[in-house]
Amino acid sequence: MSRSHNIVHNVDAGKVLRRRCLQFSPLRNFIHTLIHSGKFWKQSYSKNSYAFSSMTNYCNAFIRSRTDYDIIFQTQCKFSITENPYSRPYFIYTDLTQKMTDRLWDKWALKSTPEETAKWYRMETEAFRRADKIFTFNSLVKSSFVEDYHIPEDRIVVVGSGINSEKLADISIEHKYDSEVILFFLCTEFDRQGGAAVIEGYKSLKQQIPGIKLIIGGSRPENIAVQVEYHKNLSRDGVEKLFQRAAIFLMPGSLGGLQSVLEAMSNKCVCIVGDSNVLLSEVIHDEQTGIIIQSNNSKQLAEKVIELYRNAALLKKIANQAYHFVMKNNTWDHVVQRMTQYFKA
Repeated sequence: MSRSHNIVHNVDAGKVLRRRCLQFSPLRNFIHTLIHSGKFWKQSYSKNSYAFSSMTNYCNAFIRSRTDYDIIFQTQCKFSITENPYSRPYFIYTDLTQKMTDRLWDKWALKSTPEETAKWYRMETEAFRRADKIFTFNSLVKSSFVEDYHIPEDRIVVVGSGINSEKLADISIEHKYDSEVILFFLCTEFDRQGGAAVIEGYKSLKQQIPGIKLIIGGSRPENIAVQVEYHKNLSRDGVEKLFQRAAIFLMPGSLGGLQSVLEAMSNKCVCIVGDSNVLLSEVIHDEQTGIIIQSNNSKQLAEKVIELYRNAALLKKIANQAYHFVMKNNTWDHVVQRMTQYFKA
């Protein structure tokens, strides 16, 4: 965004909830979540009506204090701009709605009293209705705005998500096949992103392809039944190097991992993903830009890896098609260009 526009200020609304900031607001938010969410307070800490109001008030104060801006651009929707004294255009960019999230992944769902849940939904809906345009990732998410929140279809624009495009030059993938195929699984939440299917699939694969190797980056259970190469705390450069080593990237779970999948595609990895992962629905096209299996199905995962292992021409074809798809559609430059036409309207 900063390459195309002048960012006057990046307002971090979440700071008002951080317990290290020595303000009264985090304590009140903690008490609020305990009262309304009980044992699910951690799940609700940043998704409750008090947090929504606190972050909203913080942003409103900043909006009132400045006049040197042309638009208001908000990412995610855990707060809103309820005061817009200079009538600047207001845009929201978000990956999922809360009602859609509730259906897709229980551990991200609202877990509060009925009254508190209804209040959150009302505040979220009002925020969407205030926005001049809502930018989002794909047509499935757009449908949630229309069907769940009754936002007019012409107010929602599908722009996708992106990766940084510093490495635009074509890269070689031949080195990925100098030895046995390397699988890579990078996760922030092991269960949600399909970790169990990865481990079970890998156990089966080791019996049929003894030299195959699995790398796991990020979080994982302490004791898993197979030996893997494991990296817990990876730098950005470390992640990039693992993508460059791997031939196949695994994301077979229920939800998430879009940025990792885009990075993998840009490094000419073939991605194997779960069919219920809506965030990947317009990025991975089966046997064109990746492979789609039934979510969390370890048997299908192993079968597809074997198929690619035995058909190097197919593996390379999909890897190249995925790379060109991302470079044509999913760099941040492309995403910002899609948004910018509405900033100027």
